[in-house]
Amino acid sequence: MKKVIFAAAMCAASTAYAQSSVTIYGVVDSAVVVENGGKNGSVTKISGGASSGSRIGFKGREDLGGGLSATFVLETGFNSDDGSLNAGGGIFGRQSYVGLDGSLGTISVGRQYTLIYFAVNEVVDPFKTGSAGRANNIMQMAGTRVNNAVRYSSPSYAGFNTNLLYAAGEVAGREAAGRHLEGELAYAKGPLAARFVYSTTNDSPATNNSPLTASRIKALLTSYQFQSLKLHAGYAYNNSDAGMSSNDIILGTTYVVGSNKFAASIIHHNDRTATNADVDQYAVGVYHALSARTELYGVIGYMSRKNAAAANAFFIGNSSDAGTGNRGINLGVKHSF
Repeated sequence: MKKVIFAAAMCAASTAYAQSSVTIYGVVDSAVVVENGGKNGSVTKISGGASSGSRIGFKGREDLGGGLSATFVLETGFNSDDGSLNAGGGIFGRQSYVGLDGSLGTISVGRQYTLIYFAVNEVVDPFKTGSAGRANNIMQMAGTRVNNAVRYSSPSYAGFNTNLLYAAGEVAGREAAGRHLEGELAYAKGPLAARFVYSTTNDSPATNNSPLTASRIKALLTSYQFQSLKLHAGYAYNNSDAGMSSNDIILGTTYVVGSNKFAASIIHHNDRTATNADVDQYAVGVYHALSARTELYGVIGYMSRKNAAAANAFFIGNSSDAGTGNRGINLGVKHSF
């Protein structure tokens, strides 16, 4: 009888295990970075993640039955050059959320990417918001990630789906302070991908008597795949109650031939205020796959900044560095696991 009970218990445990999975994944990226045009002169350094931020993460899924699953992601960022933590400074500063996934869509709660950042990364930026060519050197992202966020993603119908995100400001006595709201209509079918994103963020005044001001982004982002060639195009309008007003236009291309990928983009930032801090960014890059998981890359980025105000606000950075000047070169290696 004991043997039967033990065998039954082992069988049940095996069944439960088969219904759950946990995956360990990560990226280790290191690069030589040269920055020119900074007010303190040129600098050469080793970056702990120029093309992609170095990270290690855990993601899991449990089948709850009836088409419903529980999911989670815990992801920490680090600098491969010195081993220090990156991306928010917390142990899981890149992402930390739990959620449910079913026939009615997916809901997740925790620290997550903003919808505008994720859309730029996935659709319109040939450099995937990394390296010296990244779009977020110029384009507004409403922050890369937000804390205290609830996100809902609908199922896809005929290529369309919607995404909604609410992040609480958690300011006692003033619920709207620090609040972040986003909505997205996405389309992906065949060679065409398109996303319209609306994002608004309230500030957190020092006192509850101070008026709230909000910053807003409206963006239309697209890409189209022609076999080995992909074209990218996007437009964003940014404004705030504090008087900020600007728009961004991005055009880019990605071309894959054999184990090589070539990327290029042009971004124009039009400052519509009296400051007139216009900026143009030009970038080219080449990526060579040594295997399915390891690649070498080289990227060059250059900014033409209209005046001193622009020079003090925009820099050629990468996934791990904000940058110091208007010219940058990244030569690196990235391994994914």
